[in-house]
Amino acid sequence: AHAAALGDLAEDAGERCRCFATGNWGCGVFGGDPQLKALIQWLAASVAGRDIEYYPFGDERVADLAQVFDAIQKSGARCSDLFALLTQGHKAGCVFDAVLESLRLRREAQEAHGVHEAS
Repeated sequence: AHAAALGDLAEDAGERCRCFATGNWGCGVFGGDPQLKALIQWLAASVAGRDIEYYPFGDERVADLAQVFDAIQKSGARCSDLFALLTQGHKAGCVFDAVLESLRLRREAQEAHGVHEAS
């Protein structure tokens, strides 16, 4: 996340590209969780107002990334909501499941209180 944010600052604001390419940073020999790393990078890009092209390089642990991004966007969750969820700590390799479960519980709570998403 820090590298993504710093990369944004390094570019000339007038010439800034709207999109940047990234992948499984810190997930090789460093043993990072690619699900967590992908969401952190997406969160950093969102805060910076940038689009992201994520290249998983065939890593099956992030095969559902597009579906998770889509579910988060459709839920109406804000960056602060995702940040709060990610900082709760999750078992490695289960971050996507935790995010999707949290979104499901959030939707059920909203429905129980008569709050509906804007279509």
